[in-house]
Amino acid sequence: MVRVRRKIAASPLVSVASTGRKAEGGATVTGLPVDDPYRLGMVFAERGKYHEAIVCFEEALKTRPNDPAALFALANAARDMGMADNAIELYNRCLQTGWNRVYVIGTLAKHLRQLSRFGAAVDLLQAELLRDASSPDLWDALGSTVLLQGDEESAGTFFQEALRLRPNHFAALANFASLTAQRRDFPAALQLYDKAVKAAPKNGQLRLNRALLMLLTGDTKRGWREYEWRLQAGKPVRRTLDGLKRWDGRKIPGKRLLVCVEQGIGDQIAFYGILPEVVADAGSLVVECDVRLRPALERSFPGIPFAGAVQTETPNEYLFRYPWLPDAGGADRYIELGSLPRFYRNRIEDFPKPHAYLKADPEATRDWRAWLSTLGPGRKIGISWRSGRKGAERDRQYAPTSHWEKLVSRPGTVFVNLQYDDCAEEIAAFKARTGANVHVPPKLDQKQDIDRTLALMAGLDAVISAPNAVASMSAALGTPTYKLLNDCGWTNLGRDYEPFYPSCRIIARPRGANWREAFQVVEGILKTLPAR
Repeated sequence: MVRVRRKIAASPLVSVASTGRKAEGGATVTGLPVDDPYRLGMVFAERGKYHEAIVCFEEALKTRPNDPAALFALANAARDMGMADNAIELYNRCLQTGWNRVYVIGTLAKHLRQLSRFGAAVDLLQAELLRDASSPDLWDALGSTVLLQGDEESAGTFFQEALRLRPNHFAALANFASLTAQRRDFPAALQLYDKAVKAAPKNGQLRLNRALLMLLTGDTKRGWREYEWRLQAGKPVRRTLDGLKRWDGRKIPGKRLLVCVEQGIGDQIAFYGILPEVVADAGSLVVECDVRLRPALERSFPGIPFAGAVQTETPNEYLFRYPWLPDAGGADRYIELGSLPRFYRNRIEDFPKPHAYLKADPEATRDWRAWLSTLGPGRKIGISWRSGRKGAERDRQYAPTSHWEKLVSRPGTVFVNLQYDDCAEEIAAFKARTGANVHVPPKLDQKQDIDRTLALMAGLDAVISAPNAVASMSAALGTPTYKLLNDCGWTNLGRDYEPFYPSCRIIARPRGANWREAFQVVEGILKTLPAR
């Protein structure tokens, strides 16, 4: 048994990482390469033990101060610990060694993009390309960066240069395909994806992106089949199902099917509407769910038991355990919830219309309607202007708050906050700049108390939302919902509404226009919207 001691005081980087954390005397390690601090640090990093990894990498650098592999690994660990500027400094030190230069520059540029420091990323990439313009990887990275800045023309040029240098560069093909889809040239985008898949046929994320484009254009039969590649994209998911076989969609009378989740609440809600049809083919079901949805789901689908898996995340996988399954009667087969459309939604005619399948608590809805009546005359409209998750790519999907400010200034309409995270400053800014109130439901944690939030949504006249779980929940209740999109969304399957819940209408920002036109459509709707 060997103890690796942390020398916190001697390490400014580890000192920063340890701020606010309980001090530990050391890490006990057995069966690991303890004689090589670099290799030991890599083991710790792979296990997500970044504090211990940092100590090991710094120990390695004591004897080899300019070891590029150790510098690079230390930079990665600092990045993963959220120490952005430390990581940048270390990446630059690594660059000074000349080791694996293109890869290090690409990694640093990606880090800068994630920090929304686009200008710095562009400067870095352009400087290197001026020195040596032969790397398709760096042209691809430059294209991805300027695209996040909104420069589609330059992005296309850079992707094409990457492909001139390496015609089968699957990342450049995929990125150019995504850009081409943004430009609404879907046939050309699909051709580019086909070439990318030919170059990297086992890349799960690439195959998933192509599937989403197929679905976006209404090619549901091929799209749902390719959508199965989502199971090979991103961090692996492991389920403790004791050898349970996966369901193939055929009838299994007298058997029991476990339906598993693997996605966010919005996607879950869309697919839960298929459950009544599954019961007809699979007999009895037991369905996994986010425990916050359980009361609403049991109310909406009586006779189907719902339960939450015990979920654990490690740096290398998501683990789902089902300790309650034996007590719930066990199961004979399993299937992921997101795989159900492949069996039941291959044509647009397969989607029920209308289809409001979530049922809110009627007593709670009456209570919320009583509260809404105290807010004064006018239609009661719920609004949500962004997701709870932020980042450069996500932020592009949301309209600037200036357009929402104009909307909430509309006289004769009462606006209610449906944002499910801390947005007090944003609401105060609405008030300061417009004089208009966005009313906050009292004593309601909209992120955790989803059942009461659904009851509130059921009492509203309409909901206007960014593409997030709010739009899914309100539409599944049957509340008139208007989803504002920056570009095309795959879940509408090429329609101007959401087939999974037809009470949701899509309002997309016109290509080449700003958000003002989309909000003018919303204002026109509000003029004629009847009270419920």
